[in-house]
Amino acid sequence: MKKTRILLISDIHYTTEQTARELKEIDPVIKGSLANGPILGYTQKQRMDFMLECILREHAAAPLDAILVPGDLSIDDYDFRCLPRNYCYGVKKDYLERFPAPTYVLPGNHDSYPNVIWQKYMGTPRQFSAEVNGCLYLMADTYNHTPAHSASGSPYTPLDLAWVEEELNAHPGMPAFLLAHYFKPAEESTQFAEFLTTHSQIRALFMGHTHRFAAHDPAPAYGNKPLFDIGGFSYYTRPTDGKWDFNIFHPEWRWGYQLLELDQKQFHSWHVFPAVHYHGHNGDFDLPCEITEVKSYALYD
Repeated sequence: MKKTRILLISDIHYTTEQTARELKEIDPVIKGSLANGPILGYTQKQRMDFMLECILREHAAAPLDAILVPGDLSIDDYDFRCLPRNYCYGVKKDYLERFPAPTYVLPGNHDSYPNVIWQKYMGTPRQFSAEVNGCLYLMADTYNHTPAHSASGSPYTPLDLAWVEEELNAHPGMPAFLLAHYFKPAEESTQFAEFLTTHSQIRALFMGHTHRFAAHDPAPAYGNKPLFDIGGFSYYTRPTDGKWDFNIFHPEWRWGYQLLELDQKQFHSWHVFPAVHYHGHNGDFDLPCEITEVKSYALYD
């Protein structure tokens, strides 16, 4: 197996530049998200352009073999029949098609389009697998109960163990990495942890959703496999004084992305926080580039 380099980035939340109030003035039917408009001193375009710049810089430093995006491309918090634009498709046309390596995308809870609509715009089913240089990437949909009309708000659904088993059986002996927008053991089936423990092909799990990076050491809840929460590239996700304010800066919610490198015997993963100047309602913050500790694990038993 050749040396492989993968970039993972999640929770982009690309949407209209207009605020919820401005959208309502245009059309009272459209109830825009509170997270619309500029975020932390950047317009949607500026933030997305910076994300693309970071990815292109990584590719220039050492070529990427693939880019994985585990969900929340948009924040379409309104009836998709009234949307000014499908922003999942907007991400694809405006940015994903400019990424420097093959890109594989999952929906998140804010990308709640039924499979037929998702596949029409994004080109893949909501759940699929991809092979990259002798490894299998299982792109699992854990938000597959999509509402009838809302483009946001899918509830969590347990991992489709039968589908994972089928994909592993179709690729015997191939190291596999399991991705989802989120893994929630409390709402999983009783077989979840045991399944992950007994299926040694699965080497690690990656997810987004929380907007905060965390590298979790192997633990029983996740089948004793390492779990990486790859953070996000958007906004703070906790109410402040009981109110939502998406322009509050908190260092735990810094923008960033995950890197995964594989060689003949091991895989290595770490997180990159690019240098950014944030302008929040709680002040200005100039943060330098930070690279976390590299975690290394055996690729084969």
